[in-house]
Amino acid sequence: MKIAIFDYLKRNNRPIKRAELLNYLQSMNYNITDREMRAIIEDMCITDGYSIASSERGYSIIHTEEELLRAMKYLKAKAFPLFKRADSLQKSFHKDKNKQLSFEEFFQIDKNNPCYELNQLEKD
Repeated sequence: MKIAIFDYLKRNNRPIKRAELLNYLQSMNYNITDREMRAIIEDMCITDGYSIASSERGYSIIHTEEELLRAMKYLKAKAFPLFKRADSLQKSFHKDKNKQLSFEEFFQIDKNNPCYELNQLEKD
C-alpha cells in the first residue's frame, strides 16, 4: 500500500487531498479508514524515509528545500499548540489538586520533548 500511496502522489504534480487519496486507495481495494491512511503516511515519513509533505492543501512529494521548509513550518505550527495544551493540562491538574508546583516543576524542561528539539533547531 505504501508504494501505491507514493506512486499516486508522484504521478500527480499537485497536492492531493486526504479524501481523494483515500478514495483512490479504496478503489484499489485497500480497505482502510482515513485514520489508518494517515498513520501509514506518518510511518512512511518517520520509518521509511519518504519525503511527503502534508498541508491544508493535501499531501505531496517534497522536491525542493523550499517545499521542505514549508512542510516543516506547517507541522511545527500544528505541533506547538498541542504541546502548549498538554503543559496547561498538567499545570491545571496540579493547581486543582492544591499542589504548589516548584519553580523547576512549573518551568520544567524535558529534553525528550520534541518541542525542546525543535526550539533548539530554531536557535541554530
